[in-house]
Amino acid sequence: MGTHSWLLFFHTLPAKPVAARMKVWRRLARAGALHLKGSVYLLPHGEEHHELLTWLTQEIETLGGQADFVSVPRTATLASPDLVALFNQARGQAYRALQPEMEALQRALSAPPERLDQEALKRLAGQVRRLREQHRELSEVDFFGAAQGAELAQVLTSLEERLAALKTKGASESAKPVRPTVTSRRRQEYQGRLWVTRPRPFVDRMASAWLIRRFIDPQARFGFTAQDQPLPPGAVGFDRQGGEFSHLGDWCSFEVLIKAFGLKDKALRRLAGIVHEMDLRDGKFNAPQARGTEEILRGVLRTAQDDQEALEKGMNVLEMLYASLT
Repeated sequence: MGTHSWLLFFHTLPAKPVAARMKVWRRLARAGALHLKGSVYLLPHGEEHHELLTWLTQEIETLGGQADFVSVPRTATLASPDLVALFNQARGQAYRALQPEMEALQRALSAPPERLDQEALKRLAGQVRRLREQHRELSEVDFFGAAQGAELAQVLTSLEERLAALKTKGASESAKPVRPTVTSRRRQEYQGRLWVTRPRPFVDRMASAWLIRRFIDPQARFGFTAQDQPLPPGAVGFDRQGGEFSHLGDWCSFEVLIKAFGLKDKALRRLAGIVHEMDLRDGKFNAPQARGTEEILRGVLRTAQDDQEALEKGMNVLEMLYASLT
């Protein structure tokens, strides 16, 4: 298992108010700290954990308590591999708590398709999304890869695939839609262009502008015109009525641009799911980052002095989100 170093945290707090003790306990639990005994907790040594415990120590002192932490290679009775095993045991128990609901979902999704109408599928999809979010939160504090985490991830993937198949079957039986096609474009023909979209840029337009400058036209300039106004000569319209790159079928403009220019990048595909969920909110992708990112972009739009500033700041947010996915 290798050798690790650890941060050993210990603290005392007055018996009352109880809320203060619960607050500290929740902070440590959310961070994934291992409860050793009494008021002693353990975390793997790392910059984020060191910063957390530094602030928590100060907070406890303001609450009338005492706290400190030290870096150790092991405890007196437990070597590093033993501590790793304890972390995996704790995470394993947390993962197993999700199993009953997953098993219930497996049974529900195994029912004959004719018994699963669109309302039932929508309800089951919400349950699967919630479980995926719970699994994601646990995986963030699963520091050493407990086996149960990978096992449940496979179960979740199979549930999502089953849901997708049932949704596709239902859609094909009700409408038999024709899958849209996107005409391929060559990046060489779109260099140094003026790209024009609607005023008050938000999710899809911010993301599309970021994609254009990042992957298609590094010297791109951006402009804004109302839907009923003609484009300037030589300009490329995007995410606007009659634009060259706009929504197509159930794809948002960001996805259409990716397909049109044949952009193949794993992180970009993940980002496309987030943008799609922010823009269309149809539950097609499991994208827990969508809600928080949308709120940040909403703040950008409200505080920007003009459309150009909103677009540039929104593009900066997308760049940071992309970096987190690579």
